[in-house]
Amino acid sequence: MTLFDQIKTDVTRAQKERNSGLLNVLRLLVSELKYKEIDSAGNLTDDLVVGVLQKEAKKRQESIDIYTKVGDSTRADAERYELEAINSYLPKMMTETEVEAEVDKIANTSSLRGGQLVGVAMGKLRGKADGGLVAKIVNQKYGK
Repeated sequence: MTLFDQIKTDVTRAQKERNSGLLNVLRLLVSELKYKEIDSAGNLTDDLVVGVLQKEAKKRQESIDIYTKVGDSTRADAERYELEAINSYLPKMMTETEVEAEVDKIANTSSLRGGQLVGVAMGKLRGKADGGLVAKIVNQKYGK
């Protein structure tokens, strides 16, 4: 079963359980994934699904930061709920130590530095590590 199929199955489950909060999040995800499916000519792989989920998770995190900054805890909590639901479908992200070890390994086997090293590392770690974290580690250890 693909990740998209799992999400669609969970929509049905949320409907049966009358879990309106989860149902709203899942419907939004299905909608975004269907747009992506159209853009990718009907070839929606798990990697594309993960990309959409990461994008949606990032939106929620930015909203949480904004709502927290302006003191709107009710909206921030709603966004946190959505973020948790989205994160439940994402693969476990690598820790900073694991990312650092992978970046070191790539840097030691190549002469790449700065942006080129970030690009190669992100190609290898896509979907497993946050791009901002990879860039931070590369810039700290291997310069710009």
